[in-house]
Amino acid sequence: VNQACRSVISPDTYLPTNGLCLSTKFASRLTFPESLSFNSEERKTFLVRCIRNGTTKYPGASHIEIILREGNTQTLSLKGKEELSLSRIADRMLKNVILGYNVIIHRHIVTGDMIVLNRQPTLHRSSMIAQKAIVMGKAHTMRFHYANCKGFNADFDGDEMNCHVPQGVKCRAELQCLME
Repeated sequence: VNQACRSVISPDTYLPTNGLCLSTKFASRLTFPESLSFNSEERKTFLVRCIRNGTTKYPGASHIEIILREGNTQTLSLKGKEELSLSRIADRMLKNVILGYNVIIHRHIVTGDMIVLNRQPTLHRSSMIAQKAIVMGKAHTMRFHYANCKGFNADFDGDEMNCHVPQGVKCRAELQCLME
């Protein structure tokens, strides 16, 4: 599945009950598409920084989509680009926004992003819930609060869970309003 990860779970009582702690290793491989065109200046600054960081530096971006006026889409991968090249790409994307193109940045997951957590088999509603990502550390497990164990039938004896990243603003809003 695209935009998902799977790992062993660990308990963490210091997390909020609606939080899922992801390592930067997971967060830098999962992306969320965010429009550079329809955002505040503060958010545009963050997205431009993501472009300049590229794929290797967190928080960064994996690729950029430019939606042209005719409806065609151009995709630009940031993998393997040097720092100077990434800086030029970021400047060019800001010019494209001024020209009226819709520029979508596929940025890394950051703290506060909504994600869906589930454990197989998902047999009832409480075994698939929305969580807020908390990105920190270099651990190889996903951590969440003990309070969520019953719904997932989790006991931390090597249980694995899946984390899915929504790929649109509407889906993210649904997670925030309905599932949280």
